[in-house]
Order: sequence, then structure tokens, then C-alpha cells
Amino acid sequence: MSISNYTGHHDFIKETLRLEGAIILGYKECGDGFLVQIKMERKPQCCPECGCEITHVHDHRERIIQAGTINGKPVWIQIDRRRLRCASCGKRFYEDVPFLKRYQRITVPVQDDES
Repeated sequence: MSISNYTGHHDFIKETLRLEGAIILGYKECGDGFLVQIKMERKPQCCPECGCEITHVHDHRERIIQAGTINGKPVWIQIDRRRLRCASCGKRFYEDVPFLKRYQRITVPVQDDES
């Protein structure tokens, strides 16, 4: 099944899953659930090592994380995460994603709901 780009559902998905700062690229029904493709809005980032503002994207990494349910079906998010590199100190790190903690495979709102 192909990815849907019908934007009428994007706001619903974003609000339901609490995907703050995300841009919905598309979604599709797969198996017994849904897969939503996103990337983060580009915002200024500061280096955690030296504090300089970062402008260079080093590369991209794709991750799939659990993000709750819609209509009783599980939802998985495929996120294109930018890995940044500081021009001053060379530190490489991932952009901030407000709904995903470091090393987590499940969004923060889902973790909060399960507690």
C-alpha cells in the first residue's frame, strides 16, 4: 500500500499523537496498524559541548518508534532524524525531538499514558 499525502488527516494525526514540532510527510495502513512518516521542523540548535549555534547537518538517520494508537490500532512513526555537527568543536549529535527521549523507542506521551 502506498503512502498517503492527504493533508486533511495530518493535523488530526499530529494532535492525537502529540507530535510537537513534527512535519507529517505521509502515512499508510500496514498490517494491523499505521505507519506515519515524519521529520522535525528545522529549528536552531546549540552544541551540547561548546554552546555554539549549529547550521551544518552531518547526516540523517531513520528510526521507527511506537507512538500510541488511533482507533484502537497501534501507530508506528518513521522519523528522519538529522545528525548535526558543530563547526567549532566537531561534536556530532542528534537534533532535539521533544516527544522522544534519548535512546527511546517509544514516544514520551505513550510512556506517560502507560504509567
